[in-house]
Amino acid sequence: MGQNQKIMLNRELDEPVVDLLRLNLERDLTRRAACMEEGEIDADPPVNPQRRDLFQSCYDFLLMLCKNNANAQMKLFPLISVFQDHVGIEKLNVADTICEIVRDNPRLISQVPESLFRHFIDAILTWGRKARWLRFFEVFLEVQGSPLKRNQDLLLRMVLDDFDKLIDLECDYRASRFLPRSDPRTGMTRLELIRDGDHRWKVRSLVKYHFSSVNLLALCAAGKNAVNQARVMMMVSVDTIVDNVINCALRPDMVRESDPEFDWDGVYYVRKAWTKLLTNVYLTSLDTHSTKQLQDAKRIWLPQTSEPGGPGEPLSLMNEYVVDVQTLSVRLKDVKRPPADVEGDGDREGMVLAGLRDSIGWDIGQHLEYVVEVLRSVTRVILRQDIFDAKDEVLCLMASELRESAVYLYKELHRLGRHAEALLCVELVNAMTERGITGAAIRLEEEDIRLQKEKGVEALFMEGWRDFKLHVGSTYLGVEAEEGRTMIGCIKDMATMLGSRKSFQNDELQTLGEFIRELASEQCDPLVQLNGLRVVRAVLYIQPDRESTSLELQEKEYQRMLRNQPPSDAEDGFPSFVAMQRHIATRGGVDLIVTCMASPETDIVLAALYLAVTILEGGNKAVQDLFAEILTPASSQNFFMALHKVMENGVTSLKAQKKTIKQRQAEKHALAAAGIVRRSMKELPSLGPALQFMTEVMKMMRRFCLGQHTVLQDILRKQRLNKVSINFFDEAVNYLIALEPELKYAIKHEDVVTVEGAIRGFLMLADAMRGPNPANQVTIATKGFFELVDRLMNKIHFEPNDERRNALRSRLKSAVATCLMAFLEGVEGNAIPEQMLTSIDWSALAGQMDVCYEAMLKEEPRLLPREALCEEGIIYYFTLRFIKNYDRNNDHIAPAWHKHLRAVRFFESRTGYVEIVRDGRLERCFFMLPDSCIPGGPLDKPFEEMYETEREDPDRKNAEFLDNMIRLIEREERHSHIRQTWLSFTVTHFEAVCQACFVFAVSTHWLMILGAYVPRWQREQEVCAAQEEPPTEWDVWFEERLTPNVNWLAVLLTLALAALACVRALSFVHAELPRIISEGLESETEEELLEDDVEDEAPEEAEQEDEANLVFSATARAAALPADLAVAAEGDAQGTEGTECEGAGGPPLLSQAWVVLSSPWCWYEACHLASALLAVVLWEPTVAFWPLLEMCFWKGSRTVIDAIKFNAGKMIQTFLLGLLVMYIWLLFGMWMLYDQHAQDMCTNMFQCFSAYFYLTMRGDGVKDVMTDESFARNIVDFAVEGNMLVRTVWDMTYQFVFLYILIAIITGIVIDAFGGLRDEREEAEDNLKTSCFVCNLDRFTLDQKGSGFDKHVAHEHNPRNYFFFLLHIKMAPRSKLTSQESHVKDKVWPTNPRQGRSYGWLPREKTLSLTEGEEEDEQLHAMVEKAPPAPAPAPAPAPRPPGAPGFCGAGGARARSRAAPREAGGRPAAGGDGGAPALCDRRPGRRAARRAGVNRASRAP
Repeated sequence: MGQNQKIMLNRELDEPVVDLLRLNLERDLTRRAACMEEGEIDADPPVNPQRRDLFQSCYDFLLMLCKNNANAQMKLFPLISVFQDHVGIEKLNVADTICEIVRDNPRLISQVPESLFRHFIDAILTWGRKARWLRFFEVFLEVQGSPLKRNQDLLLRMVLDDFDKLIDLECDYRASRFLPRSDPRTGMTRLELIRDGDHRWKVRSLVKYHFSSVNLLALCAAGKNAVNQARVMMMVSVDTIVDNVINCALRPDMVRESDPEFDWDGVYYVRKAWTKLLTNVYLTSLDTHSTKQLQDAKRIWLPQTSEPGGPGEPLSLMNEYVVDVQTLSVRLKDVKRPPADVEGDGDREGMVLAGLRDSIGWDIGQHLEYVVEVLRSVTRVILRQDIFDAKDEVLCLMASELRESAVYLYKELHRLGRHAEALLCVELVNAMTERGITGAAIRLEEEDIRLQKEKGVEALFMEGWRDFKLHVGSTYLGVEAEEGRTMIGCIKDMATMLGSRKSFQNDELQTLGEFIRELASEQCDPLVQLNGLRVVRAVLYIQPDRESTSLELQEKEYQRMLRNQPPSDAEDGFPSFVAMQRHIATRGGVDLIVTCMASPETDIVLAALYLAVTILEGGNKAVQDLFAEILTPASSQNFFMALHKVMENGVTSLKAQKKTIKQRQAEKHALAAAGIVRRSMKELPSLGPALQFMTEVMKMMRRFCLGQHTVLQDILRKQRLNKVSINFFDEAVNYLIALEPELKYAIKHEDVVTVEGAIRGFLMLADAMRGPNPANQVTIATKGFFELVDRLMNKIHFEPNDERRNALRSRLKSAVATCLMAFLEGVEGNAIPEQMLTSIDWSALAGQMDVCYEAMLKEEPRLLPREALCEEGIIYYFTLRFIKNYDRNNDHIAPAWHKHLRAVRFFESRTGYVEIVRDGRLERCFFMLPDSCIPGGPLDKPFEEMYETEREDPDRKNAEFLDNMIRLIEREERHSHIRQTWLSFTVTHFEAVCQACFVFAVSTHWLMILGAYVPRWQREQEVCAAQEEPPTEWDVWFEERLTPNVNWLAVLLTLALAALACVRALSFVHAELPRIISEGLESETEEELLEDDVEDEAPEEAEQEDEANLVFSATARAAALPADLAVAAEGDAQGTEGTECEGAGGPPLLSQAWVVLSSPWCWYEACHLASALLAVVLWEPTVAFWPLLEMCFWKGSRTVIDAIKFNAGKMIQTFLLGLLVMYIWLLFGMWMLYDQHAQDMCTNMFQCFSAYFYLTMRGDGVKDVMTDESFARNIVDFAVEGNMLVRTVWDMTYQFVFLYILIAIITGIVIDAFGGLRDEREEAEDNLKTSCFVCNLDRFTLDQKGSGFDKHVAHEHNPRNYFFFLLHIKMAPRSKLTSQESHVKDKVWPTNPRQGRSYGWLPREKTLSLTEGEEEDEQLHAMVEKAPPAPAPAPAPAPRPPGAPGFCGAGGARARSRAAPREAGGRPAAGGDGGAPALCDRRPGRRAARRAGVNRASRAP
């Protein structure tokens, strides 16, 4: 068949078939309404049955064409949307063809659109329950036994939306609304339907629909899909599954069916689906919820009892399985093995021994398939120690009986040649043997031995695991040093094997998952568990599958692990490392950590802490969510108790150490007083182990809180579901208080472990408060924390010539200052700031800042490197600057502030300040300027592109402002990478190269002009012609001496210009072309999706859109960008796989080429290079004229060009109007004055039109095409003879209309364009001078109630600071961002690009200085109201008119500006770095005035 398929595809026979299917097949909808009322609708009959039959033949042909043919599948896949329109037409089977198009083709199945699934679900909801439509989905959920998670999630979500309508879990139609009243099956139960043979119907079978419903849920939960398993658990419990299996063959009176004609294969058919659901949902999952349900489901193991229906009726699930396996053995005993030529799967694909009938049922194949599921299910049950107790005699007896049945079944299956099914019996017996269940044994035949070598991953893992345990267990007896080093290498080798997808049957790291689950079991040997934890941690460090990993790099990373240093990939935020963290966490890594934390072995607890820190490194959100899910229930009590025990031991050890030190000191003084000198004293006990534990605990708790994970932050404060709740922040503060006296001594003696514990503790508390988390802020503030900070700041100071110890001091003090900043982040109220003001000596903090500044000024020796000093000093400055806002009376901060003004000014120049909106609140945000943004840096530029926004609409202005900043950041980010390479000149000297090209071009052309240059082709054609006057002396001198030298000099300049043009082209291609392509692709995607949005979005919905948090579509379209551009836009996105991503090769070359070809800049640069190179090739300098066009980009030249462009359309239309006038006059001239035209001017229409166009459009009118005429001497001759009167009127009217009116109109249009540009520029200048560019507040309001307009735009809402702020959060790792910065980053660069960028974080018509002024006014007003009334109150003043002082005025009219006006020096007007459109606060009166178009500027005082 494959050869025939190939011939048909080559002949393109599928195309006419598809063309036929594109024809219209109308449905007869007249019956639908009536039938739906009666509930009898099945499908829509076609209007043309003959065409329907033709379509069915076409679909049958396409089905056979696609069968097992990937090329045909690929060709027909795009047409699925055409085929799906025919679903629901009576007697037209489309589903089977669509299934065949994608069957066993993972590439196509993964690309199936959601609309296809939705179409078939709607078909079920419309035309009723049909099993074939549910079976249709099975093709998309598995490919050769491997589940597809994307389709599983998608389909289960759709099914759950209409669960009751789509899924039939009961198959009980005694009172069902899903069956027509006229259907004879109405009122039947499942058993009655099976007795009636409904399961053998080819169509409209209710039992098959019931089976397909259960099977669909099982397939959606197959594999390692924990989320779907949890969803299905919520809908179907274990008891429901067990009841359906057991009660399937019981009548309503709970008596087993005994009819000898009953088809038991129908029962087995139903039981197969429920058993598969039990295996995929509950037995595969290892979460606590599923385990508890399995443990509580007593009917699984309930022993046999006697019922009235007959003796010994099995009532438990396992007894039912035993009977079913035994029954199959009996049935197979009577089956003869088919001959070799007919042996196969039968007439139905997927069935084993299908269609064979006996006295028990109609299809032994159904029974065999059911038993296969039973064997798989029971094998998993036996291996699960948490649900099968091998010490229970009753359970073992039942399992032994099942073992004997499996042994007998194996013999029959082997006899029939069913070796794959026979091996399942072998696996079950082996599992029972491993659990200690003895009984009959299986003797493998030769064929089965061969097949058993191809074992599954679990069997292979168990064998290797036994060998690994033996090897590790031998070391438990005691090993030598060399043997220990061998174990270190063994751990690395194990990590390499388990962490590589290239290992045998480990393509999805399933072997690693089995390894982790074994480590988490209670029976695991402690030493095996310890080394296993190290192996799992080593996988994260080594990452064997990373492409850039070499053996040397793996060894280097492994040594980092042994030294307890973080992985290099974690510091760089590699997506592969993030993905490996998630893989290990989802495969049981989190459960392993939680289990091992409760171990009595301290080494295992420490190893678990190490693994927890590594798996959470960088604040992996997915791993944090898994920890939150496990630590929220009450079952996490053991974990928290173990964690509390570790912290208690640390504090206890510290207190015991201090007590011992005091005793030693007292003893020493007593001996000294007695005159006794002791040469040696007993050494103090080491605190290393206890502090090491505390350090790792602090690191783990900090990583719980990284990224402002609120759930884990709250869990560490209070475990709501646990009997005993522990506040770990209180414990941490107590630990730091106990550790504080030892820190100075520890720094002096370079005790890194002790100092590191304190540093990690302060950083953990800082991250616990970020978000902000007010409850944690209050909790930590009330434990004496500020007094601890005050003691540390006054105690620890830098010491000269001690850089290593100073580094420890700097890190400790920076951590303390960072923690103080966390208290002020989004703080509510003044309680905490006032407590800080009164508890801390701020002069000490300011002194530390000044020390950093003074140390930076020194050349040598420095206390620390300059970068470390700057970073520490700026943290102090942030803290002082922030708390200064709460020091209303200037009692605490101002004295220290003024004492160190030089340091303040220095760090102020390196600090950025913005105000952001978060959760409706306006917040301050300080940030450290990137090095490139400080004054004098490469980015200390005006960035006029930021101001190229719409000024009239504030929403569009903010959207375009943010979009402009994003483009600038992307450009500067690329340029910063280029600056670090040897091609840095392409960025740093691009403008200089462009100017040099222009200078060389101008020099060349001036040289040729002044030097009387003659082009080369004219020199070759030059002949000596007689001249009227003889050449002068200078003519001879120029011609003989100067011109030849000018020719060669011009050629040399042209060569230099060509070289510069090549450098310019290289710079453009390397530095600018990638950005042009990226922006072009994004722009195209935006336009396409914007068109879709315009079509889908209703006008009323657009009006109701939330203005405060509007998501603009200009960047919301990043979802449709290529994968590599999306990753570049969000380099540290959580959950990014970054590995084997199909189709990640970037955008198509055709799209990139189109962007390049449609870019004017690219054309300009290409012509620039072509002009220079062509001049060299032709050896003709005059060709190199293109660089002279640089003058068009001068400011004055651009004004002229913009004026022409401004009304270019009007001028073209006016020109066409003149052309029309000329043509009309031409026609009149040919009709009436044809003979008076000049010779060879108007013999035909083409010549006439050419002459008129050439002469009349640029000369003195139409007279230029006419002969000269003599004028008559009297009026009669003038009017009658020679048409002189007609010619005069004809000529003068043309002169008046064209030369006087139309030329004047064009001139007026140009003048009007200049005036419009001038008005726009003036409006933009006025706008910048009268309103804030960021928040739209007007100058009057800020001067009257705020801090002043000039100060506001220069310091509070400086647009450049917002640009630097976005650049800062884009460059910084997400784990190091504050909650404010993370909030803005999530808005601007969302993890899910489909959410779109939002500008709701930009302040709008509000600023903190204005808010504080209003609060002071309110306080003053409240004080006035509380004051006693005056004896003689003065009369109230008359209300002010709207134009009087005191009413808020607004700035000038809004305008759209494409260039921000600048003052001298490159700074923006209005005394700051930016301006904004005027926008009053949103009061009803102002809004009404805005709608009415009132000029509010005229109303201002």
